[in-house]
Amino acid sequence: MSVEKEKRAVEIATKAIVSDSIQAPVIPILMFGCNRPSIKRALESLLAVRRERIDQHPIYVSLDCKHTETIESVKAFGDAVNFWVVPDHQEELAKTIPPNTENFMKPYYAISFHYKYALKRLFGTNDYEQVIIVEDDFEFSPDFLSYFRAMLPILVKDKSLYCVSSWNDNGKNELINDERKLIVLVKLLGRVFRTDFFPGLGWMMTRELWNEIEGKWPAAFWDDWLREPENRNSRQCIVPEVSRTSNFGKIGTSNGQFYDSHIRHVVKQDGFYDFEANNWDYLGDRERYNQDFLKQVYEYSTKSSLESVKKNFERGNYRIEYADFNEFQNLARTFGLMSDIKGGIPRMSFEGIVTLKYRKQNTVYLAPKRIDPKEDDLSNLNE
Repeated sequence: MSVEKEKRAVEIATKAIVSDSIQAPVIPILMFGCNRPSIKRALESLLAVRRERIDQHPIYVSLDCKHTETIESVKAFGDAVNFWVVPDHQEELAKTIPPNTENFMKPYYAISFHYKYALKRLFGTNDYEQVIIVEDDFEFSPDFLSYFRAMLPILVKDKSLYCVSSWNDNGKNELINDERKLIVLVKLLGRVFRTDFFPGLGWMMTRELWNEIEGKWPAAFWDDWLREPENRNSRQCIVPEVSRTSNFGKIGTSNGQFYDSHIRHVVKQDGFYDFEANNWDYLGDRERYNQDFLKQVYEYSTKSSLESVKKNFERGNYRIEYADFNEFQNLARTFGLMSDIKGGIPRMSFEGIVTLKYRKQNTVYLAPKRIDPKEDDLSNLNE
């Protein structure tokens, strides 16, 4: 797609659509691809979700690798998507890779370069104020875009947030709500929730965040970099209990790390839930959310042990406390959770607390031994 044609498409797409006399913000979708012809599957799923909201959700595909079959797969969609192929950048990329870097590590530098190029191009050639970032091996729930549209005002208003993700790393069928639907009750802070962890895998960011991080974008491992304390700045993300994306790409840069044990078991919502018909203000009040959630965990749940929880078949809320990260990881593995720690944060945790369903009826909180609710770091757990 030529730069001139892209600019013309952008001029049309950046105009807010009018629905029921209310201006709706344009939220483009940026899909990253390289050498996977099955991107066709991802695009078909995304187009089925977007349906008639073409102007509100323009789709862009950024392709690296110059892989002919993949390029042809995208071209087959015609004007339904906008796409570009990243210009040759091998010399520039080579300058970012330290000497003696192992070959298996080099693709992570290419990915980081690709992300920076595409985000800079998308934000730099139009007036979009936000973007949803997806990859070429995703399939999407019917309410994928309804979810992001409903969460956008919260993300924009609440500066203690820096992303909205559609993915729950611990969203295996046996670990989540059995109903596969979200119940809008403020007291049930587990259906859509806040987390200190950056999940990625189908997420929305604002132009404001991009302006902040563009100048210091890392040469590699951009997602782990975004999780580091100095970049997260104590900010959080909004995530659903039941994921709104699934991942079918076992073969990739990471060679299937975690795919068979975790990623392929994460379920996505099958039906449509109208997020926009409900009020999610409680998610945008960090202080209130913090107080309510910690009260739910430390006052309204029963302190228990791993052995007791396994033996107890009565419905209820149970809290298993851990003293350090090693103890947490042992508990996480026992329940089948992802146990790794990134940037000092357990996956999907809030104030160090990871929530899961056990036997489809009990809510279990893996929680640090009682902390000061006002405390906003987990440094004490490293001791």
